[in-house]
Amino acid sequence: MESNRYLWFGVLCCLFSVATATATAEPAEPYKLCEVESVTIYTAKDKPYTRRDRSLYIRLEAALQKYQQGDLTIIDVRRPEQFSQFRIPKSINLPLHQLRHKTFLKSKALLLVNDGRSYLQLESTAEALENSGFHSVSLIDGGLPAWRDFTHLLDGRAASADSLKFMTVKEFLSESNHGPWLVINLGKKGSFREAVNGEIVDLELNSSMTDELNVKIKKKLVPLTRVLFVSDDKHVYKKLSPYLAQLNVSNYHILAQTADYIDKFKEQSRLANANRYRAAKSECQL
Repeated sequence: MESNRYLWFGVLCCLFSVATATATAEPAEPYKLCEVESVTIYTAKDKPYTRRDRSLYIRLEAALQKYQQGDLTIIDVRRPEQFSQFRIPKSINLPLHQLRHKTFLKSKALLLVNDGRSYLQLESTAEALENSGFHSVSLIDGGLPAWRDFTHLLDGRAASADSLKFMTVKEFLSESNHGPWLVINLGKKGSFREAVNGEIVDLELNSSMTDELNVKIKKKLVPLTRVLFVSDDKHVYKKLSPYLAQLNVSNYHILAQTADYIDKFKEQSRLANANRYRAAKSECQL
């Protein structure tokens, strides 16, 4: 009997403790479900393009003059196997992540060049180098292809540089938010209407195309515009070269797809957009 009394006393003490804790604790709010909506990541409305820093860029004319005078050290940041194929004479091959450790370069005027893509990383590195005490770090719009077209100074298999102008769908998707882009559809009118950060224009491949395009480029309010040519007819690309030489733009690319590029673009877009959601309210439970 004595042990039973102690047992019941212990049970009552436990119940009292639980009741007291419940009474003093703040009432728990019921869980709220997040109101979510799908976010399209390749439109200027939902995700504005990353603005490019104009102050980091030097004109090709000025870069060539400094290079010929020996006042410019060119750093090619591509992979060694790419550098071995073709390169600017007297350029140095160094990866971006090693540059800040090369203190002997601090007093020199540097020009960083790549394949004409991945500007976000290139710009951030150039800015970081200048902030860490490097004398001068600049870039050229269009990278190696632009240098080759303007100066014709390239060692190695110069013809291989033509491949840098072609961009796969996957590469374009990764670059599409670092713009702005001016997409020139040379195929059927209205055949390219994928969401990009920029403007899509339908043009026919003829002499008036270059005049119209040059006027449009000149009127662009945003500088450092990147031009992308697309077509659902692969034969158009073969006829494009003579017209490119007449353009007043150094940073142009060609989407390296044929008639099936739209399907591939949409497929890549679906993969990139899968499970990308945002909460309409911050205080909610996913």
